Amino acid sequence: MRYQETSEAGISYELIIESETAAVMKPLPVKINILRPDGTPATGAKIDCSLTMPAMAMPTNKPPIKEIGKTGQYKGIFLLTMGGLWNVELTSTFLSGEQNTVVIPIAGVVSDEEEDSVDTKLENLFHEEKDTKK
Repeated sequence: MRYQETSEAGISYELIIESETAAVMKPLPVKINILRPDGTPATGAKIDCSLTMPAMAMPTNKPPIKEIGKTGQYKGIFLLTMGGLWNVELTSTFLSGEQNTVVIPIAGVVSDEEEDSVDTKLENLFHEEKDTKK
């Protein structure tokens, strides 16, 4: 599963969940590619990640994210504790001291049979609304 978001500063984030679905209560290996506005990989960044649910208060869920070599690609493992719409907030601190934040919405699913669930419909609606604002 791939999600992309571009920050207000023009920095592109690609979140890759290395699983068919964002299954609940299962470790989800992820990769994050970060590209600067000129298309070059953003290497050496410190990434703070926070997983939250916009619909309700949740305990702190801040998986560590580490760079793979000096490639601009980062990895970590997410654990979504319940089904529903989740926000992946990524705050990058670059070697220059510059900070950048982006929020990527994803849907956590309890099972593969939930393609018509309210949560999936909410995620689709969010993406449709966001696309119309561009």
